[in-house]
Amino acid sequence: MALSTIQNNSFADTAVHGRRNLIINGAMQVAQRGTSAALTSGNFTLDRFLVLNSLLDNLVGTMTQDSDAPDGFGNSLKITTTTAETAIAADEYFSVTQYIEAQNLQQLSFGSSAAKNITFSFWIKSTQTGVFGVSLYTPDNAGIANSTYTISSASTWEYKTITFTGDTARAINNDNGLGMYVNFHLAAGTNFNSDPTDETFEAYSAAKWAGGHVQNGVITTASATWQTTGVQLELGSQATPFEHRSFGEELSLCQRYYEVTGILLVTNLATMGFPAATYMVEKRATPNSFSLNIGSGSGATVAAQSPSTKAGFYQSNVNTIHTNCEVRVDAEL
Repeated sequence: MALSTIQNNSFADTAVHGRRNLIINGAMQVAQRGTSAALTSGNFTLDRFLVLNSLLDNLVGTMTQDSDAPDGFGNSLKITTTTAETAIAADEYFSVTQYIEAQNLQQLSFGSSAAKNITFSFWIKSTQTGVFGVSLYTPDNAGIANSTYTISSASTWEYKTITFTGDTARAINNDNGLGMYVNFHLAAGTNFNSDPTDETFEAYSAAKWAGGHVQNGVITTASATWQTTGVQLELGSQATPFEHRSFGEELSLCQRYYEVTGILLVTNLATMGFPAATYMVEKRATPNSFSLNIGSGSGATVAAQSPSTKAGFYQSNVNTIHTNCEVRVDAEL
């Protein structure tokens, strides 16, 4: 094989397999908080993925990490409805969402004539067939684009791709704030699904939040399930193979927003002051909160000291030595 051919193949391989995926934890590997949580709005289970819902008054269920996945993946995110919502009223919705930090989206060039198209791809499986909605919402300047995909066969893994036209009118701020919501819609009332935008960004309105979404059966059917994995959002108009990152790398990306770590707390306040531990990864911002769970050692009262910077450390005033302690630091968007 000629050198030029080898070089061209190498460049092509780099283009396909380089750093492409704007979604963190798209293979559903990392679950620092645990592997199951209730379907309460704002709850995370798998890192970076949360539930958003409005006014649902009957729904009971779980979001879990599941080992059922298509070839090439080890895990999926699974929604299971235990107690169904009786009906979806006009002002109700349910979404599975990932927030993307604004400064990670600057290559999209939104708000300029050079705005780039982006492609969303994922594996999906549900007991309910039909038309489901997805949307991308950019809160800095209130833009939204949405689309739909169809689940054709119940309880069967299917691969979907959707390309969205770049937004020339609305920029995304270059900061550590919330730059984009990536939404999978599982239920939407008429206030939220009546105005589809056909993969093109427009000014936000509530009717476009889940525009075109039809199938509410996952939320209104007891024992219904919905699963996804291999979630990827990338620059360009064509889906490429999923960017598999190592577990360690994916964990590090997740720890920018949420971290669970174990520390040894040693206290002799007369000589050592407050015990402390530095963050494993610098946080996105000064943490919203942190919690300390005491492990072994004689039971002491813990007075947590608030962290002061995104690169700072956490402290606790305790009166004995403790091992196997767990610290949870939250700097989510």
